[in-house]
Amino acid sequence: MKRKIIFLAMLFLVFTLSSCQKENNASIIAREGRQVAETSDENFRIILYSEKDIYSGTEEVDIWATIEYIGSGDTIDIYSGEPYAGFIVESDGVTFISNLAYKLLKTTTLEKGTIYEFPLKKVGGFSNDAEDADFWRDFYSEEKMLFPTGEYQLTFLTDFYTDDSVDFQLSVEYQFEVS
Repeated sequence: MKRKIIFLAMLFLVFTLSSCQKENNASIIAREGRQVAETSDENFRIILYSEKDIYSGTEEVDIWATIEYIGSGDTIDIYSGEPYAGFIVESDGVTFISNLAYKLLKTTTLEKGTIYEFPLKKVGGFSNDAEDADFWRDFYSEEKMLFPTGEYQLTFLTDFYTDDSVDFQLSVEYQFEVS
């Protein structure tokens, strides 16, 4: 019995320590592109890029966002799940991409003047019991960023906090079309 308690205590310690990690992001050189939206505050600038406003049905949607720390210090630590920013893409009330994050505590150090890039990726889920499960299975299994014909509302948002804020969120929105 005593061994079992010690084992459980050690297991608890391992899970506790592994769920709280510190990570320094490597610098990312952001690619050039057509800016479609921007927002900022005293600490961060977010810019959203899209190669075009209207994509054909066989053409990959090429959208990405960048985050830059512009505050007064050389660096800032942010605390978040993984990832600390992401996309939501909806069309006619249907969510195609969700801003899903692992809910573990992660510390990331952002360096002033370094631009961190976030490409649009397919993230979401579906029920295998749903009538449209085959559609979603095909949508998420396709590696290319293809969307059905329609008009889409895209939101890029942050989800983290700093030493100075309880919960920090900045977001930008953009509409694109697939014809």
